[in-house]
Amino acid sequence: MCGIDGWCYCFNVIDVFTRQWLVFVLESRATHHDTIMTVNNAVATVAPIPPDLTFGVDNGSQYTSGWFRVSMASPGITLEYILY
Repeated sequence: MCGIDGWCYCFNVIDVFTRQWLVFVLESRATHHDTIMTVNNAVATVAPIPPDLTFGVDNGSQYTSGWFRVSMASPGITLEYILY
């Protein structure tokens, strides 16, 4: 069981070419801190960062937050949002 209400959030990064699961983080909350930590862990596994690295994310508040956008822009990561 995860968290007080039984909910857990799994943040994961998958390489779209190899379909390899690079990293995942399981948390009882879904905040921009958790998403940033997940991306940082994934980038550390594939260092150096490719110059055209793109992350596909949904439109959740943790991914659209200013903190997340700024933290992805500083190492040059492009964000691609899913359109619904």
